[in-house]
Amino acid sequence: MNNLTGFLKNQSEGRHNLLVIFLHLFVWLSLVAFFWTATQRDPFFSNTWFIRMTLTLTLYAILFYFNSLFMVPRFLITHRGWIYLLFVAGTFGILVAGTSWIDSLLPEIEKFRVYREGMPKPPQKPPLAMFHLFSFIMILGVSTSIALLRTWYKNEQSRLDAERQRLSGELLALRNQIHPHFFFNTLNNIYSLVDIDPSRAKIAVLEMSKLMRYLLYESEGNLVPLEKEVGFLNHYLHLMQLRLTPDFPLEIQFPDKTSGGYISPMMFIPIVENVFKYGVSYTNPGPILISLKEELGLITLITENTILPKNEDKEEENREKIGIANVKRRLELLYPNRHILDISSTESRFRVMLSFPVETHGKT
Repeated sequence: MNNLTGFLKNQSEGRHNLLVIFLHLFVWLSLVAFFWTATQRDPFFSNTWFIRMTLTLTLYAILFYFNSLFMVPRFLITHRGWIYLLFVAGTFGILVAGTSWIDSLLPEIEKFRVYREGMPKPPQKPPLAMFHLFSFIMILGVSTSIALLRTWYKNEQSRLDAERQRLSGELLALRNQIHPHFFFNTLNNIYSLVDIDPSRAKIAVLEMSKLMRYLLYESEGNLVPLEKEVGFLNHYLHLMQLRLTPDFPLEIQFPDKTSGGYISPMMFIPIVENVFKYGVSYTNPGPILISLKEELGLITLITENTILPKNEDKEEENREKIGIANVKRRLELLYPNRHILDISSTESRFRVMLSFPVETHGKT
């Protein structure tokens, strides 16, 4: 998959570079076409003038790309400005000398206009050096701006790539944090069944094997099919029900069918785990509700359980806090400003509502 991602990235960069080349060719050829059109339509512009302007434009193009591709990256951006200033001064001298040589090589035929009495005389042309100075500043300014923008864009892309890699690493660490925590709790549940009901303990081991298969082989991507995540939760709930008596007030509301959407894996399990860990009491079997529904492109989990006396085991309490903190951080990374996590309680009931969008396409 990494090779495919790299190939697609290279293909995209290749198309972008080709588009930039065509754009540059279009601009320069448009200027040549403008000079040619002026030569053909205005009798005061000769073919000699067109050749002179084309050669001058070639000098400007060389200046443009040499400055943009070499001088700015090599000297201006690397804080060797004094070398760049020497280049600017020297290049202007070379440009004036080059255009003067072109003018002398291809002298323009003087054209005369007949002016009637009273007609205003045309204004005198500005000195040729002023024209070259203006053109030089414009070419240098545009090419320098493009080079600086290109450098900024590359630096920004590198920064974003580094940020994406950092976030990807953080997400992986968060998911790896869930797995041992999840297995620890599940093994404890099976251990408690071994002495009470060995037959149910065997069923629990089978259910756990299904959970492990999902965790190890089917939930490695950034997004997994919603249907598989719901199936994972069903297996977990079946495993938890093996611990409970048949008359325990447990209400499960799951959709009969889900859309073909995708979600981030293991988002719900820390919340559902806490329901059984901190909401189940055989001396005070308060009702538990676990509801999962998909509506309007959102998947919503609602859990409600009875508030039991506080667990004095600080280690267990810390594990519970880690699970919720893990979910909060993953939501911030995966669904920024697109999720709702509402945790509320009354004197006797504890409620959690988690909602986030279902993606239409799976990405790894």
